[in-house]
Amino acid sequence: EILRCLVGSEMCKETVQEVIEALQGPIGMSPCSVDCDYCNRSSGCEFNAVWCAADVLVAQLFSSITLADLFEKGASHPEVSRILESKY
Repeated sequence: EILRCLVGSEMCKETVQEVIEALQGPIGMSPCSVDCDYCNRSSGCEFNAVWCAADVLVAQLFSSITLADLFEKGASHPEVSRILESKY
């Protein structure tokens, strides 16, 4: 019932990314992908490049889903469905 009240409100225009970042800060696969000063080797590290690429993919997904989308569509959101279908 509470979720239905939220759908259509201004709050539901917020993205999943905005909510997560407001609650816990930047989303990152590794501390070095969020803070380049975390490790002095990150600029030449192959793992860092992979973590940063993963961060971009996660950000693209999370920023494409609003709270309204999440409450109304959930796993049937087109982008979520596309990703889940392509995982195998």
